[in-house]
Amino acid sequence: MKEYSEYVTTFIDVLGFKNLVAKKSAEEIGAILSRLHTMTEGSEYEKLVMGRGTIAFSDSIVRTSALAMPSGDAARYGILFHELLSLVHAQMDLIARHGVFLRGAVSIGQAYHEGTTIFGPGLIRAYETESELALFPRVILDPVVLKKYTEEGSTLKAGYHSLKQDTEYVSKLVREDADGVWFVDYLKAVASELDEPEAYPGVVLRHKEAILEAAKGQGALNKVSQKYNWLARYHNRVAEEIGAGYFRENGVAMERVLITPKEMLTLTALARGQ
Repeated sequence: MKEYSEYVTTFIDVLGFKNLVAKKSAEEIGAILSRLHTMTEGSEYEKLVMGRGTIAFSDSIVRTSALAMPSGDAARYGILFHELLSLVHAQMDLIARHGVFLRGAVSIGQAYHEGTTIFGPGLIRAYETESELALFPRVILDPVVLKKYTEEGSTLKAGYHSLKQDTEYVSKLVREDADGVWFVDYLKAVASELDEPEAYPGVVLRHKEAILEAAKGQGALNKVSQKYNWLARYHNRVAEEIGAGYFRENGVAMERVLITPKEMLTLTALARGQ
């Protein structure tokens, strides 16, 4: 008999996939989707022990993490932290390899997920949160996730952490946007994930390059160009927080790091005067 269980459910898709299909070959699109699937499907450990499940269709991915493990015991490994960290890696990998940006939402609710079959109110909530609230190339946190996370005895945090201890880790992976929405702060969070920390300036420069390349040809202010303008602002905020001194010490001038209005062709009105 099919029964609902409670899952953390993440719905993500590729920004501007329609345009990518129009511009790139089937082989290139296949490589992008193959990498997306690889970065989001989870390891065998995550599948067997953590109850992680993944379904892919076209450029969309649905990931679920059960609040109760296959053994029936409450999950105590730190679901939210591991989900967010995985999304940091997935976003940065797709940007570095293919210049592709993701949009999505992390939600929580009742769903049925078995093999390639998934349905339920939790899935619908994740999809609607992504489509109605993500708006920009960001993976956002549904407020119900944050509420559940801060509840007494929450299984979204690691069982061996107090809420304060766990929040110290989770807070390094997210950022509050100007509209009050929390999202995965992948560009800043990835700095501590690199095997070679000195490679971080190159990662930031690659992020800038990917934004400018993706925004190329967007000469008018519209819904599409707004998304790349958001990316440019996010990029600059992170770079400025890291600081000119850090980049200078690593041989990179701040002028090379920041995205200017002239470089963002969608800001044509500003660019003409600068």
